Amino acid sequence: MNGTAVDVGVRMKFTNKYNYPPAYCRAAELQIFKPSKENRFRITELIGPPLIRTLIREKWDDLIVDVSDLSNIMIGCAVHDYFGKYEADNIITKKTLLVKIDNNEVSGQSDNFYMIKNTNAGIITDYKFTSVWSFIFGKPEWEQQLNCYAYLWTKYKYQIVALHIAAFLKDWSEYELMQDKNHKYPDKPFYLINLPLWTFSQQDNFIKNRLFDHTHNLHRECTPEEKWQKPTTYAVKREGRKTALRVLDSELSCTKFIAEKKLSKEFDAGNVFIEKRQGANIRCEKYCMVKSVCPYVR
Repeated sequence: MNGTAVDVGVRMKFTNKYNYPPAYCRAAELQIFKPSKENRFRITELIGPPLIRTLIREKWDDLIVDVSDLSNIMIGCAVHDYFGKYEADNIITKKTLLVKIDNNEVSGQSDNFYMIKNTNAGIITDYKFTSVWSFIFGKPEWEQQLNCYAYLWTKYKYQIVALHIAAFLKDWSEYELMQDKNHKYPDKPFYLINLPLWTFSQQDNFIKNRLFDHTHNLHRECTPEEKWQKPTTYAVKREGRKTALRVLDSELSCTKFIAEKKLSKEFDAGNVFIEKRQGANIRCEKYCMVKSVCPYVR
């Protein structure tokens, strides 16, 4: 089945370039959200770029996704389901909330809503199986997502007192921790992160602004932030040394840096060279389900 389409019962086309087993392919299909109706927006759609939702709706028959790209989604869903079997009685899971805003509907389902005993107040917790890189640099989408959930729960007459991310660092390595001399690498594979809780007014404004973007800018190109754009940089390096002497945004800046250091005799420029570190649109290249039909793909 290498590189061929896989029949998993949906209209979109799946490929299997790494020869995953049939059971995996069938399971992958179950993790794909089919297009929602025109005026209903899931929170996960709403915080994302309008173009992704638009192309899923308009190009569903033409989408091509390799089953290998769904591994993270499948692992996350499997563990969520497993945790759900062991939650305490005062925790609400898998409750879909739906709120009407003008002519639109906004829906969401938080992983875990902990009810404080004898009150209508609670704490929203979302499980994230994420990379060390995402944890170190942060993901604004987490804060946006949980505040949107808080908005929905508030509309259902609950009081939200805290927002938590239960972050499982799936690629954490004790070896990498031991090698980290700058003390930036996380010292454990799990963190409970307390996110800022916006006011209800801030949540309301954010959701309405996102709805406006999704209903008025359906085909706009994703912004650099939405593409998770990593710019091209240039590193001044010395032969035999692993870390760069300086990382700059242009080759010219590196050349000037080397010349200045050479004039001041701070170092011998004889074994110094410039290394280009090619930028990338991380979401577009690795995580976007509509990249096969996107008109902006370079």
